[in-house]
Amino acid sequence: MPLARRRRIPAPEAPQSEGVLASLRAGFDTVRITPWLWRPILVFGVSNITLGCSYGVALPLVTRNYHQEEAADLGLLYSCFVAGYLGAAYGRRARAGF
Repeated sequence: MPLARRRRIPAPEAPQSEGVLASLRAGFDTVRITPWLWRPILVFGVSNITLGCSYGVALPLVTRNYHQEEAADLGLLYSCFVAGYLGAAYGRRARAGF
């Protein structure tokens, strides 16, 4: 019987886990030495801190304290942001030919 004579090949052993901290260290090292990874992370991190904080913290205070407006007016300002984002996305999509 041909199947009875077949040699058994041992299954490969599972790789040993290095642990969570070693995996994190390897991931951070990869990001640190790869410019096309760390540059966008840096840009988006800075813009998130500078723009996100001003929209989320300063805009409600400015709307209430300086313009003496209500929550409905703040909602209108937030909708204007969304309208601008959608307009920019539509313009970019139209230029790309989609």
